[in-house]
Amino acid sequence: MLPDPCVNLAIEPDGVGLYGVTSGRSTHVLAGAGAVVGTKFRPGGFSGFLPAPVRELNDRVLTLGEAFGADGEQIDHQLAGAETTRELIDLVSAFLRAHRPPPDPQRSLAAEIVEAMRAAPPGTRVAAVAARFSLAPRTLQRLFAAHVGARPKQVLQRFRHQHATDQLVADHGAPVPASRAWPPTWATSTRPTSSRTSAPPRDGSRPRLVACQLTRGFRPLTTHHGLRRRTMKSRPHGTCCRVRPIR
Repeated sequence: MLPDPCVNLAIEPDGVGLYGVTSGRSTHVLAGAGAVVGTKFRPGGFSGFLPAPVRELNDRVLTLGEAFGADGEQIDHQLAGAETTRELIDLVSAFLRAHRPPPDPQRSLAAEIVEAMRAAPPGTRVAAVAARFSLAPRTLQRLFAAHVGARPKQVLQRFRHQHATDQLVADHGAPVPASRAWPPTWATSTRPTSSRTSAPPRDGSRPRLVACQLTRGFRPLTTHHGLRRRTMKSRPHGTCCRVRPIR
């Protein structure tokens, strides 16, 4: 999965955790019977619940007690005693409403910029986004550190990867042009994609271009920058994609 760069609150059989924005891969194993109830905050929507910048939660998992103090410990006990999923949802909803921060124009601006990035065409750069909102790139970075957690460049890359994966599935095997998926620039495309969805480049070697393919057969199509490019045979809608390096 390629989730949004956001904070999540997950109620699992092993306990309740507040998950910050992740910068790499994460693995969660669910086994046996039970229920998991998750609350996904919109990118930029969690700031204000805690006094610290959202960036300080990155790659961390906090208990409710660690995040909210005595109030968090109290709701943690209440959640542990809940008997139905409906009860869990009602408890979490009431807790978050009670701790909802007051309106903040900077938080609203960060959320607006994130949604603009989601709709931005491939190849959009951070400087262009900053100029659209009359901000300096440094100011945009500070805004995202405080309210989003991820850097502006990371947010653009995450949405670009999501769009490319969605397009592969929606097209039932039609190749995705490089300009729509990953612009052919090593700095803005290959390294982040490789670190997230494939093995990292070998030491001292040129980063490897990666291409999405469906989990069932593929065929060589054409060449791209001297490397083999692959396209997909059709697969039913909703099939998961995986990424393999082209050596």
